[in-house]
Amino acid sequence: MNRIKIFCILAVVLTLPSFLFCEDSSGHKETDDIALQQAALRINKTASFADEAIGVMDKGQLQNLTMNYGQISDTRYEDVGNAPSQYFYDFRYPRKNYTGVSDDFALFFAVRQNTKNNDNGNVIDGWTDNDNEDWIAKDGSYGKTHYNPANDPNPHAPILYPPNNPTTPYLASSDLPATWPVDENGVAFWPGYFRRDAETDQEVEGEFASDRDVYAVFDDSHNQLGNPIGIEVEMMAYCYGRPYADKFQFYEFYIHNKSGKHLDSCYVGYYQDPDCSDYGEEILILPDPDFSNPAIPDVILQRDIDGDIGGATRPNSKGITEDYSFGTAFLETPKNMGITSFHYYQDSGPTDDAILWPIITSDPTDPDIASFATRYFHGANRYIDDPELLYTVDSQDLVYIVASGPFSMEPDEVVKSTVVVAIGEDDADFFKQIDQAVKMFEYHFVGPSAPPAPSLSATSGDGMVTLYWDDLPESKPDPFTNEIDFEGYRIYRSQDNGQTWGKELLDSQGNLVGYIPLVQYDLADGITGPDERNPFTYMGDDSGLRHTYVDKDVENGISYSYTIVAYDKGDSIIYSLESARGTTTADKNFVTITPRPDYSGKVAAGIDSIYHLNGNGKGDISITVIDENVLKEDTYELQFHGLPATGFDVVNSTSGDTLAFNLPLNYNDNPVVDGFQVNIQSSMRIGGVKAVTDGYDLDVLGQGKQDSSKSWFVSINEYPNSVLEPRSHDYEIRFVDSGDLGYSWGPSSSSTATYETNMEIWDVTSGVNQKVCFEIQDTDGNGKWNEGETIFITSHIYPDPSLGDQLPADFPSEFPYMIVINNSPDDSLKREPQSGDIVRIQSYRSLNENDHFSFNFKLPEFDPARVELDEIRVVPNPYIVGAKWEELQNVHQIRFMFLPPVCTINVYTLNGERVWSVKHNDYSGGDEAWNVTNESNQALAFGVYVYVVSTPQGKKHVGKFSIIR
Repeated sequence: MNRIKIFCILAVVLTLPSFLFCEDSSGHKETDDIALQQAALRINKTASFADEAIGVMDKGQLQNLTMNYGQISDTRYEDVGNAPSQYFYDFRYPRKNYTGVSDDFALFFAVRQNTKNNDNGNVIDGWTDNDNEDWIAKDGSYGKTHYNPANDPNPHAPILYPPNNPTTPYLASSDLPATWPVDENGVAFWPGYFRRDAETDQEVEGEFASDRDVYAVFDDSHNQLGNPIGIEVEMMAYCYGRPYADKFQFYEFYIHNKSGKHLDSCYVGYYQDPDCSDYGEEILILPDPDFSNPAIPDVILQRDIDGDIGGATRPNSKGITEDYSFGTAFLETPKNMGITSFHYYQDSGPTDDAILWPIITSDPTDPDIASFATRYFHGANRYIDDPELLYTVDSQDLVYIVASGPFSMEPDEVVKSTVVVAIGEDDADFFKQIDQAVKMFEYHFVGPSAPPAPSLSATSGDGMVTLYWDDLPESKPDPFTNEIDFEGYRIYRSQDNGQTWGKELLDSQGNLVGYIPLVQYDLADGITGPDERNPFTYMGDDSGLRHTYVDKDVENGISYSYTIVAYDKGDSIIYSLESARGTTTADKNFVTITPRPDYSGKVAAGIDSIYHLNGNGKGDISITVIDENVLKEDTYELQFHGLPATGFDVVNSTSGDTLAFNLPLNYNDNPVVDGFQVNIQSSMRIGGVKAVTDGYDLDVLGQGKQDSSKSWFVSINEYPNSVLEPRSHDYEIRFVDSGDLGYSWGPSSSSTATYETNMEIWDVTSGVNQKVCFEIQDTDGNGKWNEGETIFITSHIYPDPSLGDQLPADFPSEFPYMIVINNSPDDSLKREPQSGDIVRIQSYRSLNENDHFSFNFKLPEFDPARVELDEIRVVPNPYIVGAKWEELQNVHQIRFMFLPPVCTINVYTLNGERVWSVKHNDYSGGDEAWNVTNESNQALAFGVYVYVVSTPQGKKHVGKFSIIR
C-alpha cells in the first residue's frame, strides 16, 4: 500500500503543469483557477487514488472494464503496461474480432447547492478529463472492499491477464477469491451483496447472481467544481457467460446519503457516449418517446443512422467499423420516478457544473445556458429530446444525459438506480436481449444457470498433460429452480491463451456459436445426442463421469491452455446450459501448462505403506499418484460409511482435515485430493455365499461344475436363523489324512463330538485364521462322513474335544452354512475328496463402517545411478526460426530435454568458442529453455553447434544441433 501511495504522489508532482492550463473553444490556452483547484485536490487525495481498481466484466460476448470511481466504462488506466486495460478499457463486442461499442459511461448525482458557483448546480460526475473525475474510490477500499495487501506479497497481484506484471488492482469479483479482502484472521471474505431470493428479497449467503458479480464503493470526496455533498455509492455489476445472457450486463447502484443532512432537489442519472455505428452517423432511438408507457422498458438504443446493419463502411478514429445495435435500459430509478429528463448533444459537451445543472433539470431558460440552449434541447418537450430530429442532420457523434429527479433524501437514506447495457446483431436482437434482461431483473439478476465450473488443476509429463478437477458441480442446485440438474463436463483446449477454444461451431449464417470440446463426460442417464432445444449443444454419449483426463496429443515445450465447464440437463424452460469458460489463470477452471519430461534419474512417487487398522471387510483399494507436485508425506486414512459401505472419506490424519467426504465405492475415477486419487471396488453386500472354489480356484458351486480332479462339486445354503457376522466370514474345508472330530447333527444341547473325519474346517477371514467346529449329518448311519452328507459349519473355535464332548457352538446363531459335497457325474469311480483337497467358501464381506485403513507416500527422489545422459535431446533439431513452439513474436527458443536435475550446459561453435552457458537446477522437470542468443545477447548465426552437459558426479554428454534461418 505504501509503495502505491508514494507512486501516486510522485505522479501528481510530475503532472501538475498539465493542470495549470486549459483550452477555450477557440483553442487558446488560459490560466484556469479550476484547474489549480483540481491539482490541489489531487495532492490531498492520494490515498483514494491508491484505492482505485477495475472490474473485468468479460464472461460473456459483451465485455467491459468497470471501476470504483463513478465510471461504468472508460477507465483512466488505459496505458501500456496496465494489464488488462492495455487490451481494452470500454465496452466491446464480440469476444472474437471485437470492436469498441462505447466510450464514456458514468453515473452522476446532482443538487443545486454549490458555494463555488453561487448555487448554480453541484454535479458529481465521472466523465471529465482523466484523473479529474468527481467520484473517487472510498478511502481504505484497497484491503476492505477488494484484495488485502497483507495477503498479497506482490502489490499488483492477482495476475488476471498477461503479461505477468500487471499494474492495475482488481475489484472484488465473486468467482475470483484472490480479489477479495481478508479479515483480521487472514480469511478472505466477500464484501458485497450476495444473491437475493426473488420471493423473500433476502440474501442467500455464499451464493451469487451471475457468473461474475463485481463489487465497488466510491464517494464524492474528490468533487472538483463543487462542495463534497457526502454521497457514497455501492455498485454491484453482473455479467454472464450463458448463451441467453451473454449480450448484456447489469449495473446496480446503492446511493447513500452520508452527509448527515436533508437534501433537496436531488437528481441521479447517467452520461453516455455510445459509438456503435459508422463513425459520426449515429442515431438514438426511444421505443417509448417520452418514457411514460409502463408496459415498455425505458430504453435508449443507439446505432448507425442508416440502419445498415452488416454494411458499416466508415471506421471510427481507431479504424474500426462498429456495426451493431447497442443501448441501455433504465430498470430502476430513485423512488420509482422514472426518466424525467433526456438530452443529447455533440460529443464531448460541457463538464462545467453550472451548465450541466440546467441540462439535468431541463431548464433551457437558465441564464448559464439560455444563449446556446439549442445545443442541448431538441423538440417541443423541454424534458425529453426528440431523436427523430437527428434524421435531418448529415452526421453527428452523439452523447446524452438521462436523469431522474427531483427528489429529497433524508440523512442515511439509500436510493437505488439500476441499468442494463445490451447489444444485438440488429434491432430485433437488441430488444430480445432487453426482454430477457427485464425478466432476469425481476428475479434479482438471476436466471437459469449452469452448474458452477469445477476447479481445474494440471500437471505435465513427457508429451502429455494430466488434468484433474473436483466434483462440486455434481451436488450444487440451480438457484433458479432449486433442483440439481447437473449432466456432465466438457474440456476445451486452446493454443492462443484462451482467445479461441479449438474447432469452431458455426450456425447456418456462419456465426460462431461455440466450440467442439476436446473431451466430454456425462452421466449415464439416457440423456444423449443433440439437445432437442438447441441442436448446437451435444449432451453426451452416456460415457459416465470422470475427474481426470490425460491429453497425449501435445508436444513438449509448447504451452497449452485448458478450461473445463459443467453443463446441465436443460428443462422445459430453456436448453442445456454450460458454465462460463475460463479467461485467465485467475479463473478456477482455467490452466496454462507446458508439457515437459521428468528429469533423468527420477524415482517416481508412490505408496510407501498401507495398513488395515481395523475391521475385516474386503475390497480392492487403488491409490494412484496423479500430481507429484502437490503430494505430501502426511499420513492419510480411509473411513467408510454404511454396513455395507456405500461411500468413504479420505482424511489427512496429520492435519485432521477431511479431504473428500462420502466418495462412492465401485467408481473408477473419483476426484483427486492432495495429488492422489483413491478408487475402491467392493461387493457392497455383507453375508451370504459369494463363491465356492477348490484349491486351484476352480468354481465348484452347483451341478455342472466340478473340481480339478473332476470328482466332486458343491451345494451350499445359508442357515436361515444364523447371525450376519458368521455369514460374512470365509471358510476352508481342508481334507487331511487324520482330521478333526465332527459333532453329531442336532441342537447344541444334544450334539456331541462323535465322528472321526478326514477334514478340518478353518475360518480364514483376514485377521482370524482359526479352526472351527462342525456337525456331520450321518444319513446312512455308518458312523462317518460320506459324499452327499451335509456338513454344518459353525463359527465357534474348535476346542480340540474328546469323544462325547458337547458342542460349544450356539445353535442356530453360530451356524452360518450347510454344505454338501456331491459326487460328480463324470466320476464313475465315486472318489471322495482326498488329502490335500480344499473347498474354499468366500462370503460377501464388503468394506464397511468398521474398516479403517492408513497409508502414506514416498515422495519423488533423485537416484544418480539412474541418470541416462544418452537420452538428452535438443528440441527442435534442426532449429528453424519462427516455429510453432515459440509463444511470443520475435522471442526464439530451443529446449534441452531429458536433463538430470542438476547439471551445467555449455554451447560451443565448431571451433570451440563458447557462446552460452547455464547452470541447470530444477527438480520440477527435465528441460531447460534457451533463447538462442550468445552471452552478449546477440542472436546466433545459422550453422552447427556443439553442446556439453556435465553433472556434479563427473558424467558428460556431448551432442550437436543446427540453426536454420
